[in-house]
Amino acid sequence: MKSNNKKEELLDVAIIGGGIVGTSLLFTLANFTGVKRIALFEKNKELGQGNSNYRNNSKTLHEGFAETNYSLEKMKRMKIAGILFRGYLRRSKVIKEGLIRKEEVFSEVPFFVLAINEEIDLLETKYEQIKNLFPEVKLLNRKEIFNLEPNIVKGRNKNERIEAIFKENGLALNFGNIAKTLAQDSLIKDKDIKILKNQEINEIKDRDDYFELKTNGNLFYSKFVYVSSSANSFYFAKKMGFLENFSLLNIRGNYYSYPPVINSKVYRVQIEKIPFVQIHADPNPFLKNKSVEFGPTAEIILSNEYAKDFDLNYIYNYLIKDKDTIYSIINIFKDSDIRKFIFKNVLYRFPKVGKWLFAIEAKKIVPKLNVDYLEFNKGGIRPQLVDNSQAKLVLGEKQFAFNNIMFAITPSPGASASILNSIESSNYICKQLDVKFNIDDLLNYFKLEVEQIKDIKLNFL
Repeated sequence: MKSNNKKEELLDVAIIGGGIVGTSLLFTLANFTGVKRIALFEKNKELGQGNSNYRNNSKTLHEGFAETNYSLEKMKRMKIAGILFRGYLRRSKVIKEGLIRKEEVFSEVPFFVLAINEEIDLLETKYEQIKNLFPEVKLLNRKEIFNLEPNIVKGRNKNERIEAIFKENGLALNFGNIAKTLAQDSLIKDKDIKILKNQEINEIKDRDDYFELKTNGNLFYSKFVYVSSSANSFYFAKKMGFLENFSLLNIRGNYYSYPPVINSKVYRVQIEKIPFVQIHADPNPFLKNKSVEFGPTAEIILSNEYAKDFDLNYIYNYLIKDKDTIYSIINIFKDSDIRKFIFKNVLYRFPKVGKWLFAIEAKKIVPKLNVDYLEFNKGGIRPQLVDNSQAKLVLGEKQFAFNNIMFAITPSPGASASILNSIESSNYICKQLDVKFNIDDLLNYFKLEVEQIKDIKLNFL
């Protein structure tokens, strides 16, 4: 692909980023559309090594029932996202044929959403809203919680009221390994599919009727470009003159590992205006010791590189230089709940005292937790969008479409919604390229009826 004959080399779609989002799009385009020539570019040696890596996220399939800050419409959307993900895991050829062990890909785990004292009213209200949408979900009292997970109750003040929403068969997912299975399941015989590792895209140029992509030493050409490289999607968009009214805060979700004290995922009731989950507990079935991970904390990273926490060029170019961003941040910090949340998370990074403060929150899940056994771990980077036109945080994952280029910026629940989002993106791409989207093949593969997805709206801005 080094020659200058663009007609011979012109890709239909170039996908930048080999995590769960990029490989989901590759899978959908390869299997259910008329798109013939696709290349996926991944800067690392292997797919799924960024935020999709199981050490960089909570490994949770978000299906809508556990997020008490979601609207009913968002819950319905995430239920479909969960159905699609479960459908893929059942039908993947790579998994079926044992090319990767099922235990390395997913594991069923019980799932609690815990409410304490005044949170119970909200939990009960949410349960009434979702019990018909999620008939498999139950509302548990203190005794029922104890029977299933005694360490949630042991050591807790007897006067402290607790209830929980419970789902018996939640899923823990190794999104990094699923990215690999999706890529392998995309290698269709009658299509030209290329998976290019160790190929970092440094620049994207719009040449009117095609895009030019530059790596170290190579040029590639494509009719359509889809950028799914977490925070870098935003920086690419900015360099190309898009998203002028938006800025980005990089938030690292750190966590503490702890000996296996519970067997279930235990989440907490969410604060609606804060786009970060409260501290929760996640057993890690992909580690030999099955340790439990408590987190995440929300640490603001003043850099656009994963390895750096602080970079002066970043601070100048993306913060100080941008007055709208400064104004938005000041406005966001006027909210006392957000201000307290950020301040508390800053304190978590202080030696000793931070760990002690974190343990106070973790003990709301496991009251008899021993702070000495908590072990700090750096997590993945959450790209948090800020809408400067409204001076507020943007909740959830977003895809921005500008004619023949798209930018996916996907904090949680972006991984869980990746297959659903890939269907929406593929539909858009097919319209732009004037090729067929084989909706009947897709519905048949996932065993869906068209009525189940007709009300799901495209998640574009």
